Amino acid sequence: METNQTFQKAERSYEEMIEGIKNNAIISIATSIKNQNAPFLKHQNVEDLQRAYNANTGASYSGINSLLLDIKKAEMGYETNQWVNTLQAQMLGASKEEIEAAKSKWQENSVKIHYIQTKERIPVYSDRPLLDQDGNQRILKDGSPAFEYARDENDKIKYETKDITPVLKEERLYNIANFPSIKQEKIKALNPEIERMHIYKHSKKENAKKSMGVILEDIADKFYPVTREQIETYFKAQNFKKDYDVPQALNDRQKEQINTIVSKAVEESKKAQAPKQETQQKEVEKEQQATKQNTQTKKPKGRTR
Repeated sequence: METNQTFQKAERSYEEMIEGIKNNAIISIATSIKNQNAPFLKHQNVEDLQRAYNANTGASYSGINSLLLDIKKAEMGYETNQWVNTLQAQMLGASKEEIEAAKSKWQENSVKIHYIQTKERIPVYSDRPLLDQDGNQRILKDGSPAFEYARDENDKIKYETKDITPVLKEERLYNIANFPSIKQEKIKALNPEIERMHIYKHSKKENAKKSMGVILEDIADKFYPVTREQIETYFKAQNFKKDYDVPQALNDRQKEQINTIVSKAVEESKKAQAPKQETQQKEVEKEQQATKQNTQTKKPKGRTR
């Protein structure tokens, strides 16, 4: 089954997550080249270079996230580059059946992206005490008194945004094509201000590293210069809204390298997963053994006469 939409596993360090993201990006890019569906392998008219963005917020994606979504769009033949997680799909009116169908095939339909969370929305509290059933003010676990949430004129809870220590998070996205029942009038247009901000940050190394996580520069040495040039030229065409012409095609040697990258990356991924799968299997066996022992120690109930 699909994992939670947004997650950060405690057992994985920041460095482990970054390496996993890099490995996933390398496999996805190399596989798309091998299967001839990478968007940067063929000429693209400016109309075809629509930037991937979130249909619920209007915010564009950038860096490696943007490329991975473009690759999935090309692979699946999607007509739009609009993406949502399953909770956002529900907010836009997608049916429960469509959401469950998409989640059941998450390995085929979804794209795992990453982002750096630097802010957090927290509820605003009023000065009205939160009372219990006896009319006394409730006390929180830390010993402080509890208060009711502050509400706006529509009786909705008020929130404020605060800065937090940057946290690396991951999320699975689905193209809106997976949810035909989504109400089109609810879909937001691409926000040009956010798109321009992402273009600027992607061009500034110091800014990109702080707010965008893994970028092309982090994995460029895994590919031949020809591939790097293709992707960089593709990004520039998309950023500055120009037609994309393939600067140079791969030769046979470079195609062979792509096959090697895919095979090696897949093998390394399997090795990395092996210890975790072994641990999970041991936990399952331990739980099964405990259940068996509990069953054996239970005495059968006698019949009443």
